[in-house]
Amino acid sequence: MIRYYFTFFLLLYSFILQAQDSPAYMEAKKLYAEKKYDQAIDKFKKAIDELSEARNYTEVKTAISYLDVCYNNAGKNYFDRSMNYDSTSASNELFFNIISVEEKGGDSVELIIDKGANAGIFEGAKGYVMLSYYTDREKTPNNDFVANARVVKVTNQFARINAVFYDKLNPSKKKLAKGDQLVLKLYPLQNKPANIFYDLASLNIVFKDSERDTLMTQLFLLNNPSAEMENRIMDYFLWDTRRFYTTYLADKTDSTFNTIYRTGRFKGQTMKDAFRYAEKEDIYAFLEFVKTFPGKYIGKMWQLNETYATWVLNNVPPPEKGQNWLLRFVKETPLSKIDSFASKFSWYIINDSLSGYRNLLNDISDNQEALSLYNKFYRIAQILNDKKAQLEFVYYRSYLYQRMDDTPNAMRDAKAAYALNSHSSDIVSNVAYLYAKQEKYDSCFMLLDPLVKANPDRYDIAGNLGWYKILAGKMDEAVTLCKKAYENESGSYSYAVNYGHTFLLKGRADSARVYYAKSLENLYNPTDYADGPKKDFELFFTKGWHRKDAAEALDWMEEQFNNKYSYITKGNVVWDTAKKLYDAKKYRLAADKWKQYIEVFKGMKEPPLSSIHNAYGWIGVSYEEGKNYKQAEEYYFKSLQMALDTPALSDKLVNDYSLLYYFYKNTGNNIKATEYKLLYDVEQQKRDDLLTKPRLYVVAIEGKNSLQPESKENARLFFQAIDTTVKKSFVSTIPVYLDNKSLSRQKVLSALDTIKKYSRPEDVLLFYYTGSVIDKNKEHYYLLKDDTSANNMLSEDELVNTIKDINSRKKLLISDVPSPGVMSKLAENYSAVSYGLNEVIFICPGVLTPVNSKTGTSAFTEQLVESVKELSAKEKFTAKDLVGMTSAKLGSGKYYIPALSFAYAKDFVLFKNGQSSRGEEVTVTTRSTIVDESPSQTAGTTVDISADGRNYALLFATNTYDEFKSLSNAVYDAKDVAKTLKEDYGFETNLLVDGTKDDVEDKLIEYRDSKIYGPNDQLFIYFAGHGIYNDNENMGYLVSKDSKKTDLKRKSYLSYSDLFNKYLKNIKCKRIFLVLDACYAGTFFDQAGDRGDSPKPDVMDWLKKKAMGKNYHGGISSGSKEPVSDGLPGQHSPFAASFLNTLIKYSSSNNFVTAGMIIESMKSNLPATTLVRGGTFGINEPGGQFIFELKTAPATTPVIKSDSLKQ
Repeated sequence: MIRYYFTFFLLLYSFILQAQDSPAYMEAKKLYAEKKYDQAIDKFKKAIDELSEARNYTEVKTAISYLDVCYNNAGKNYFDRSMNYDSTSASNELFFNIISVEEKGGDSVELIIDKGANAGIFEGAKGYVMLSYYTDREKTPNNDFVANARVVKVTNQFARINAVFYDKLNPSKKKLAKGDQLVLKLYPLQNKPANIFYDLASLNIVFKDSERDTLMTQLFLLNNPSAEMENRIMDYFLWDTRRFYTTYLADKTDSTFNTIYRTGRFKGQTMKDAFRYAEKEDIYAFLEFVKTFPGKYIGKMWQLNETYATWVLNNVPPPEKGQNWLLRFVKETPLSKIDSFASKFSWYIINDSLSGYRNLLNDISDNQEALSLYNKFYRIAQILNDKKAQLEFVYYRSYLYQRMDDTPNAMRDAKAAYALNSHSSDIVSNVAYLYAKQEKYDSCFMLLDPLVKANPDRYDIAGNLGWYKILAGKMDEAVTLCKKAYENESGSYSYAVNYGHTFLLKGRADSARVYYAKSLENLYNPTDYADGPKKDFELFFTKGWHRKDAAEALDWMEEQFNNKYSYITKGNVVWDTAKKLYDAKKYRLAADKWKQYIEVFKGMKEPPLSSIHNAYGWIGVSYEEGKNYKQAEEYYFKSLQMALDTPALSDKLVNDYSLLYYFYKNTGNNIKATEYKLLYDVEQQKRDDLLTKPRLYVVAIEGKNSLQPESKENARLFFQAIDTTVKKSFVSTIPVYLDNKSLSRQKVLSALDTIKKYSRPEDVLLFYYTGSVIDKNKEHYYLLKDDTSANNMLSEDELVNTIKDINSRKKLLISDVPSPGVMSKLAENYSAVSYGLNEVIFICPGVLTPVNSKTGTSAFTEQLVESVKELSAKEKFTAKDLVGMTSAKLGSGKYYIPALSFAYAKDFVLFKNGQSSRGEEVTVTTRSTIVDESPSQTAGTTVDISADGRNYALLFATNTYDEFKSLSNAVYDAKDVAKTLKEDYGFETNLLVDGTKDDVEDKLIEYRDSKIYGPNDQLFIYFAGHGIYNDNENMGYLVSKDSKKTDLKRKSYLSYSDLFNKYLKNIKCKRIFLVLDACYAGTFFDQAGDRGDSPKPDVMDWLKKKAMGKNYHGGISSGSKEPVSDGLPGQHSPFAASFLNTLIKYSSSNNFVTAGMIIESMKSNLPATTLVRGGTFGINEPGGQFIFELKTAPATTPVIKSDSLKQ
């Protein structure tokens, strides 16, 4: 009885407390009555917290209503003070209802909205107008964007907007109505909102409660973006949802509310149960679903319980960004309760692909927080019996333990992952690494030795094994492994330094320094050197290995790093930060960062002039984008003056003049604009004259002939012969003659690196060496001077690798001394499939040839020069003609000298008689810059590079598979993309539906071998369907209709490697844009970036002219190394919807959009359920673009996704 009375009085006391106002509530209402709205706002917020804690939701509702009135009446100073906006970038899109439309004549209308400074709106804000579902218009549109908009006047509560319809808009859509939507780009909040209701309010989506009362308005939500307010509103809606069961549903007997669901979140339950037992996670899932498909919800107030019921009735379709919001609930759930959580909410977790959560965990920097989540998700995977997810979490938890320097636990998890999948090369490699870390090398090698043999293409595994062999002191075995890794990825500083170590630790310090120099060139971040090469040498000292040589090598690397590469690596970090700020539209901060970039190189002896010049341009562009025109003009002129004062930067003048022309044009200074347009045209014409045909690069090296010192005029004689004959067939010739007096290894490599930087595939390289070949430490070297130190010799290996990396595909290599080693290395390197388009020819004498004492030339070079002269009397001759005549005459003349030669792939023309149009000769030294713009075709072809190109689209889509699960939307996506490209952008489209692998390859072969492409033609390639990834091969594949699940050799699949190497790389179209919407598609791309010229992406004709004849090979994919969503049936996949939306939205307002703009926009505004990966492949040139130019009225495809729920 005592217990009964105690409970009664406790409830009575609680009721009395709820009935009373909180102290903050009483004070807030007093301020409200006194019309002190600014002061009342914070008091009402506190009152809502107190009332929520007391679960007095009726008064919570009233307090929110009070607060809403306060926001409508508060002064502008309140909003300026309370809302912390980031005013460096107007990048946050918010939707508002249009309340008044006034036609102004022509394509212009004036609009009014009932939000102003109280919603963060400012004068000058720009945006779009979107047709809404909810107007009096006779025909309901599909959320089409129809006009550009600009705010012209703002008060605290209203804004006036001028809108101009798109140029090519269908006239039937030029009629706006009350209720259409204005989308404005406003300043984002400094702290990103963590509030689902703020996100929905940004889309102009607001809900009523079950009593049909407006709980909160858009204005209220926009001014309360905190997570705390989200919790209060969520608590109210959860209470209201359960209350709806009690007040309305409990007594309902009809089948709608009592049918038991067989699947889904509420399996085994009814509609009543979905309300009665609703959890906060369910309300959140529903709201996330609305955010994913907002189209039908925008601009109208909805009753939450009714729309929630519709969602439940449709079997709770999951939101497509569930991983982000569910992560929060997993964080809040203790490990002891995670079993119950997993069972209750398995529907949401499974529909998101549990293993996909691993990507989110990788972004968490706090180790303990990440570990806690890994433990929870691993347990969830066990509860749901998801073996794949278990493997993912235990495997990556091993890496987390490594990050925490906890080797025992890292090894425990690595072995657990190995037990789940002992065939994955990545998993095996991880276990081997941990064995090596513990110096258990025998165990490490037992795993990796057979793995390397089984995966001959995995040079990364070979490279790791090579390093472990070094640590174990097995240098002979390490050499082959480290060499393989370096030759396959010479741009890796770690592979370069490891290969260098194999020489150093075998007593060949001179050879080691060659690769140490390469590793320094490959450094990117300032920490790379200390964490890599420097730490290696410290280890060698500890082990007592070659201490003297190691100390000398370290001293040399320290000097090189401090004098040059420390500056460059610091600059890389600053530049990347500046570019990220610019991409985020934080223009002032970006300009400051680029200024910091320039400051980095103060004190450096030879700073990177081209990059510094480009930084000035980017500063100018940043200031112009930020409307700081005075500063923009100043930095544009700094960029121009630097190009005028520095001969090596003369190629930058075109870009500088164009920036100034468009700057003055955009700021209304027509006189100045005309002046710089003329300068631009003159400079562009100079460049075009140089770029209409291939260039010829001639490198002639007069090395030291230690065996025949009288032989000293060979290179000069050859150089002169080429100058008077072959050179005439090229508009531009870049000659490099290096005689013995000033010769060094660094000068030769510097000249070749300069050519590598600026050469194009269609250019021709003629390389000639004369001197001696010597053996040192079992390696062959070209001798440059008497002294046989490292800087006076060039190894055959290094020469072949350097020449191989030069972009020019036509190469004639000549050695005046016997060089069978070079020929062997060339044959080995160019037999690889990846060099299939190269035309490489080599010749050298089989033995030393006699020297003419009078002329100082060898018999080989004399005959070579005579052959050039004799052949030049003909109409034309090729590289093989020259090699063939020289070999024949040497073998049949008075000396009977054998010649060694090697020819790979096709022949190429060296000389055409009667060639008359020659351009200005440009002399290259080791520090000069060659023009870095590129268009051209093969020699002897006249091409108008200014002509408009044709647009081709080749699309592949598969819904139906013989052995794989069918998809719903791949074909639907591709058809919509094809229709949009054809009707609105003028593409010639070709769509293959449900094709076999042979069908797919036949189409690719057709576009590779049968199509003839002009210099400005564009090819769009689109794949939609299933994709798979094989960990053992580290390779992704596209699945065709007839792909076999049991096909272990993957012959019925198209690998991403074959897609690139067999097809895309060999399609002779200069501009290719690849779009992949398939699982694991991101594994196709390698990320790439550069220190390029500053852009002007808002100017169509400038972009088109800049892109003429240029190579652009880029693409974008759904996801990275992960599965991706197909979307709901009848809807586009999240990726396809985002792609179409971005294409239509940008081009509708500007009449064009570039591939680069699409990639950056999609990466910044991720489609639901997936990451987006963009990248490049093949050759890309500065200025190259893939341009979608709008030809007709914008497509009618919705840019805002809508659900298709049955009501």
